[in-house]
Amino acid sequence: MSTRKTNRQSFGNVRQLPSARWQARYRDQAGRPMTAPMTFETKRAALDHLATVQADRMRGVYRDHRDGAQLFGDFASDWIENGGSRGRLAPRTSGLYQELLATDLAHFAPLALAAISPAEVRRWYSSARREIAARAKSRGGTGDTRLRQSYALLRSVMGTAARDRLIGENPCTIAGAGVARSPE
Repeated sequence: MSTRKTNRQSFGNVRQLPSARWQARYRDQAGRPMTAPMTFETKRAALDHLATVQADRMRGVYRDHRDGAQLFGDFASDWIENGGSRGRLAPRTSGLYQELLATDLAHFAPLALAAISPAEVRRWYSSARREIAARAKSRGGTGDTRLRQSYALLRSVMGTAARDRLIGENPCTIAGAGVARSPE
């Protein structure tokens, strides 16, 4: 009779790796095997991770760590092609959004959705404000409208990613950044 001890839980299992660290494994909601995105120092930490994943699923807030790996550029292009958050964009609006994506938002194109943090958005906004203003100045403008449009597009695309549960929350949190200012 075997006395081999298993670490199988009702939800997933843990195993010790040759490195002496622990790995948590479970099945995703489609039944495919998943491995936690990190290893753990202790068996208890690996079991706690499994419990957290299980609890998040039960509460309906679970997010597959693989989902946020989609690149912003690909997601935003699909978003524009599929008509934005409302499912329909006028041809002129679609053209403007594609231009903004190719120019002002090009910084985000190679980044995974999950890699775009509020700090990253603030750094981009600060830099974009200077760059857009410099381009607009050569044409006699301020660039305020272009910056507002770029930020509003970024916020809308990331908002859809958050609603689709590809990311935890929208990282676009700059108060008033995408809002038109009245001349009063």
